[in-house]
Amino acid sequence: MKDQQYDEVSVVEISPHAILPQTTGGFSVMLRHQDRLLLYCRRGEQFTPAHRDRLAAMGIHRLYIHAHEKKFYEEYLHRNLPKMLDDDGIPVDDRALLWGQSAAGLVKDIYQERLSRSLAGKRFARVEHMVQSSTDFIRNPDALKNIASYVSRGYSEYHHSLGVMVLALSLAQTYEHFDDETLTGLGLGAIFHDIGKIRLPQFIFAKKPSERTPQEMAMACSHPTLGVVVAGSLPLHQLTIQCILFHHEMENGQGYPSGICGADIPLPVKILSLCNVYENLTRATAEGPAKTPFEALSWLKERRDRFDVDVIRRLIMVLSKADLA
Repeated sequence: MKDQQYDEVSVVEISPHAILPQTTGGFSVMLRHQDRLLLYCRRGEQFTPAHRDRLAAMGIHRLYIHAHEKKFYEEYLHRNLPKMLDDDGIPVDDRALLWGQSAAGLVKDIYQERLSRSLAGKRFARVEHMVQSSTDFIRNPDALKNIASYVSRGYSEYHHSLGVMVLALSLAQTYEHFDDETLTGLGLGAIFHDIGKIRLPQFIFAKKPSERTPQEMAMACSHPTLGVVVAGSLPLHQLTIQCILFHHEMENGQGYPSGICGADIPLPVKILSLCNVYENLTRATAEGPAKTPFEALSWLKERRDRFDVDVIRRLIMVLSKADLA
């Protein structure tokens, strides 16, 4: 450990569990000793088992990196996320936090940078990789509970998309016939389902539906179709495109944009549609304050003609197992 002090204003806190042995990060790591921040591991220096063991022996629960090196830490996190999620030596709540930091950073870029050309390559591959590496971890009810708690703290569109993805993948895994490709397509569909909204005036979505003019309502209802256009340059699964286009369709045929119903709506899309509504109900939005899980599920049951009843039943089962309902 090097006796070198740093300005706390210019540092970012990270978890010690993010430091994996036999990996190298493009960032320096510091720890707090009394009232000082001391250099623990230099940028480019390989992390070893001894690094982690010493942190545990000292009872260190927080590490720090330079703020200007945060992007290198995020790249390191994305690259090593599968190893972290599979490491049973890391407590589930810490793995959920690492997952949340990685996933939120990726999805935030999508919605804030408005699908720049760079996303079609390296950045999109990272999003797809995140979805694939999340599937098994989300299957754990304890992981689902901790992830849901993390995602629910945010109010942005990308937090909503992550919340829908987590619920949809958890619910989909109660069906034995869905393969990995289907789960990935559904997960990406959840991430991108509202991407069409970035092409519309945002004040529309700050209004309650009852307060929108007919023109504003028509514009809001165009976001699924716009979403397919916005994401058109990406190498999306056919299912992902269906999720973007049909996530507001209803079992009774009263949804939009196509008005399809029943068996014409693919089952994974029905899953996404229900999770989208439930996630919106339990999150504070322009339509009102967040409902409790009980209130949201009661709302869904009262309008069961809009949804697949078996999908509702499975959602209740998933939430109950994770102690979220």
